[in-house]
Amino acid sequence: MTANLINILLLLVAAMGGWLFWSWRKQEEYAKRHILHLCKGESLQFLDLSRVKGKPVWNRGLAWQAEFSFGFSSDGETRYEGTIYMVNLKCVSKELPVYRVPQEPSPEPERGYNQW
Repeated sequence: MTANLINILLLLVAAMGGWLFWSWRKQEEYAKRHILHLCKGESLQFLDLSRVKGKPVWNRGLAWQAEFSFGFSSDGETRYEGTIYMVNLKCVSKELPVYRVPQEPSPEPERGYNQW
């Protein structure tokens, strides 16, 4: 009888681990979707995404709160680090550092009508 109970407990632990892994991956996909939308709207280049930390919280029920760090570039040369905070699949806040906005190249000056 105890061997069956241990097997059931091991199965429950494995199922809980699989569910947590699946939930974390889904949360990471939603975080990436939010960041890509942000980068597209601000004309930034998305570089990478990583989970910094996460913990269970009670927010009108059990929820998973996570902090993600992401890299982006505004000019293709400089790397900046931003942070996004998620509760389950919802973005609750974002933090972007001050970044340099590249200037448009100035047009060539006109040289007159004798351009050879």
